[in-house]
Amino acid sequence: MRFCSVKTWVVAFLLMGVPLLGNAKPCCSASVKKTVTFKKNIAVNKQGKKRLPYRAISSRRAPAWYLDVGLGGVLKQKMGSNYLLPISNDASDQYVSAKGKKVPLLLLGAGYVWSRAAAAFPFTSLGAEYSYAFASKLLGAINNKSTPEAHQNDYQFSASHHNARLVVKSDVYRWQQFLPYVAAGLGLSWNQVSNYKEIPIGTSAQEHTDPKFPSGNKLNFSYSLGTGIDYIFSKTLWGSLGYRYDQFAGFKTKPSAEEKNIGRVFSNKLSGHSVLLSLRYLFA
Repeated sequence: MRFCSVKTWVVAFLLMGVPLLGNAKPCCSASVKKTVTFKKNIAVNKQGKKRLPYRAISSRRAPAWYLDVGLGGVLKQKMGSNYLLPISNDASDQYVSAKGKKVPLLLLGAGYVWSRAAAAFPFTSLGAEYSYAFASKLLGAINNKSTPEAHQNDYQFSASHHNARLVVKSDVYRWQQFLPYVAAGLGLSWNQVSNYKEIPIGTSAQEHTDPKFPSGNKLNFSYSLGTGIDYIFSKTLWGSLGYRYDQFAGFKTKPSAEEKNIGRVFSNKLSGHSVLLSLRYLFA
């Protein structure tokens, strides 16, 4: 049985001398040390638990693989005004800007994410992304060549897009589990157009000859720009809600075989505005 008292220290001093006192350890020091260590560990654990998502991810130095899966919608597609190509005096009706209906958008991506222990620009990722915009019906107007400002016909067609791009994404700032981000992508779009149809609506519509353009497709360089907010659910699972602008670039039908339009094609550029909800899994 250990017992610490003034008498014990006095005896030790008298029998073993003053030098030994400097190396002497009271028998109760072990329990004091355990108590201090225990309290220190509790403090560290509390701090670690409170900051686990940040420390577990932001302190990572080596890049980590990620996988993205997303679902959204193209809320608006738009085509600029143009004339049939090649332009000639006998067929120069103007095809006025066309707008499309809302369609679903699917996304799948994979790549690397880098991180640093800082509130500003804590995460940056680089990866490959594939997205598919389902066929949207676009509707526009045709101004007859004889009365350029007269709206005599409507036209409609369907367009879908396969996109394969290299995407860079950077989280600008971290506030708790929220991270606003910006993103940019560059790659290719495979644009497909089909079901071209014209609808006469004016009294002089008979002056216009329907080209009845066959379906066609075209491969183009394209890009995307986006912004939104990431949310960290855990060290391996993130959620994201964002807006994206897609420049799908050009499309082109096959040449018309109709009288007065033989060899002509319907060609222009398409762009889209989308909203995306996605999940990111980190292979930590």
